[in-house]
Amino acid sequence: MPSALIFLSVVFLQAPDDRFQDAMLATIPAAGKLEPVPSGQGEVVIGGPPVPEPKILFSSDLRRCAFVVSHDGKQAVHVNGEAGDPFDEIRFLQFGIDGKSFGYVGILGEKSFVVVDGRRSGPYAMPPDLDLGSGGRFIVTSFSSGKTKIIVDGKTVLEGDFAIFAKWSPDGTRYACYTENRDQTEGFVFAEGIRSPHYRQIHWLTFSRQGRRMAYIGRGLEADTVVVDETRRKVSGGAGQVEFSPDGRRVVYSVNREGWRVCLDGQEGPPFEQVWDLTFSADSRRFAYAARQEGRWCIVVDGRKGESYDKADYPVLSTDGKRHWFRAVSEKRKFGMLVEPGKPPIVTTSNPPQFSADGTRCLYSVREGEQTVLKLDGADPGLKGSVRMFVPKSNQVVEVLSSDDGSRIRVGIREGELVRELGPILLDPEGKFLAYGALIGDKVVRRVLKLD
Repeated sequence: MPSALIFLSVVFLQAPDDRFQDAMLATIPAAGKLEPVPSGQGEVVIGGPPVPEPKILFSSDLRRCAFVVSHDGKQAVHVNGEAGDPFDEIRFLQFGIDGKSFGYVGILGEKSFVVVDGRRSGPYAMPPDLDLGSGGRFIVTSFSSGKTKIIVDGKTVLEGDFAIFAKWSPDGTRYACYTENRDQTEGFVFAEGIRSPHYRQIHWLTFSRQGRRMAYIGRGLEADTVVVDETRRKVSGGAGQVEFSPDGRRVVYSVNREGWRVCLDGQEGPPFEQVWDLTFSADSRRFAYAARQEGRWCIVVDGRKGESYDKADYPVLSTDGKRHWFRAVSEKRKFGMLVEPGKPPIVTTSNPPQFSADGTRCLYSVREGEQTVLKLDGADPGLKGSVRMFVPKSNQVVEVLSSDDGSRIRVGIREGELVRELGPILLDPEGKFLAYGALIGDKVVRRVLKLD
């Protein structure tokens, strides 16, 4: 079968520990039907068929699993094999960001309930939204009679007859909300009990990955305000996208001052007609963005402008500082460009490549005649399945081999057993262990491959 390039979030863990030991997590009950996971989340697949709708949900540490079983017209959530109360419908089944809590919304007749770690709250007149953080924290967004209410950890923190949007920081330790009135002329930010000044609109509310920093843009009538932590900067011409680097130490945003400029670490760059896709490398050292000048687009990498195209965007940077990729359009044809200084650029498909963690290896797809094929550093990698990620240190490729009978993981000459459904994959930073969740027959398990 043709290879496929698939991007998943990968968690690197210290090994060895119990997460890198085989374990039996649950048994699917014989009575009833296993339903698709009602999480509302999907998996992004590039260059291959869609990933089948999962029926098992795993926590981020692979210590727990959850699934929904329907029986006699009711649905019940099972967590590590223990069944919860029956409902007419289950929605928003999820584990907390740290994997230590679980929750869902259960609908019973015309009433809805929130269940977090087995404790039920409600009823709600309309099905609410649920979002779990870390440490057992959770946000409920409820709607009733034209009003929105935000409930954090069981306590109402904000309510009103305006739209409220709530989110957790990536580590799940801090929350923030921003509001919009019905005609989108007034809004504010509310974070951990503190309310910001009022603005016309709130844009680009974001946290650093570590959760310690927060930024957003407040739109005003005469000026925009860029808020980074406790610092506020007014920009009369307007401000745009704001982002933190992966390590949380750097911040970048765009400002309109005699043209659109990128402000990186407090230093403004040259003016353009438009700037977009502000992007850091995974190690936070490199930076790139898309820029338009005289109607043509280019990618600016570490301050250096590249060639111009009808359209150019979506830069991807290697961590070794040697290569970058971007998507381009020329004469209505969409393609990718893999660029390394001193070498001819490589034309790829418009699907983004995947660099190894150290940046030395690159997997990408190209068109050969009527076929799309994968290349690993310019050569045929000899892959037979879909590609998930690189192993740290060794830079081996993790493949998933699929057939009508199921799926199995392969890394080099090592293969896992055939499974009915494959869950998330965990790798330790030294590249010695690989763990994954799986459904084998009627057993939900954690399996481990020793790689060295």
